[in-house]
Amino acid sequence: MARDLVRMLNGLRGAIDGGERITRIVTLSAGHSNETYLLEGLDRILRMPPSEEGLLPPYDMARQHAILSAVAQQPQAVVFLLWGAHAQAKRHLIEAAPTGERLLLTANHPSPLSALRGPVPFMGCRHFSAAQAWLNRRGADFSWNLEN
Repeated sequence: MARDLVRMLNGLRGAIDGGERITRIVTLSAGHSNETYLLEGLDRILRMPPSEEGLLPPYDMARQHAILSAVAQQPQAVVFLLWGAHAQAKRHLIEAAPTGERLLLTANHPSPLSALRGPVPFMGCRHFSAAQAWLNRRGADFSWNLEN
């Protein structure tokens, strides 16, 4: 584990409820607007805004492939929202997984330049409601409402 993640792990263990159960921190994304981490042991996602020093580390393709492949291997039902050609190019990583039910929803990227274009416009694709309905049919009692 990188030194930065070890420091973060030690800090979070004492700073959040249940922190002592964190076994490992996995970087899910490092981009220009935020960093996202999986706190293993708590099964919680942690999103962090950019630092005051400016932009975060560059896009990490290998890490992205590893994460997508690992999630695709999970036996639980998983929904993948693949928006834009970059995300859709990774479809093979999901389809290669031998286990679990999968729902793959694809559309153009939600950026202003692509959101209304064909072949599958992001606007009006109703991916959020389709994902929620699919998960709820499998007993997930899932809602996008973050206040519940």
